[in-house]
Amino acid sequence: MRITGGEARGRPVRVPRAPGLRPTPDRVRQAVFSKLAPWIQGARVVDLFAGSGVMGFEALSRGAASAVFVEQAPRTAAALAASARDLGYADRVRVVREDVFHALPNTIGQADADLVFADPPYDRGLAARVVSAVAPLLKPGAWLVLEHSAREAVPDQVPGVPDFRCVDRRRYGDTVVSYYRRLLEEGPG
Repeated sequence: MRITGGEARGRPVRVPRAPGLRPTPDRVRQAVFSKLAPWIQGARVVDLFAGSGVMGFEALSRGAASAVFVEQAPRTAAALAASARDLGYADRVRVVREDVFHALPNTIGQADADLVFADPPYDRGLAARVVSAVAPLLKPGAWLVLEHSAREAVPDQVPGVPDFRCVDRRRYGDTVVSYYRRLLEEGPG
């Protein structure tokens, strides 16, 4: 697995052997970062269910200011820290080894996240749960980019968070990428 763009283009990311770990394919990453290009520079990123961390590392390579990786598995979290060192991003990375849903209330707010990536295990009902849990934590203008199985239904909006909604959805085989945004409040005039 290699970074596809930015200053670390072509550099490897460690991918530990772990059951169910499926790093985001190059084609999908390139499409995601092409869409998000105007919002990457200087962004504070949170990568949930980080796995290899390739989405967060890709964002750092393309100009993001920092990344927080949330990964519960000890070996996978250790590989994330090693990749951060290998890529020269250790001073811009924090690895949180905790269950995503326990880490969420503190992680997104403390990171002042502009962009949240989430790639939960497929077909376990976690995708919709992530949307509901992340929506109220995002600041105006922030994004949630959710990878999920085409078999999983996810909401377009979340009750109680009227300014948060799905603004685009793209399918790549069995993978769907849903782009959510907490909309900026409209000012007068």
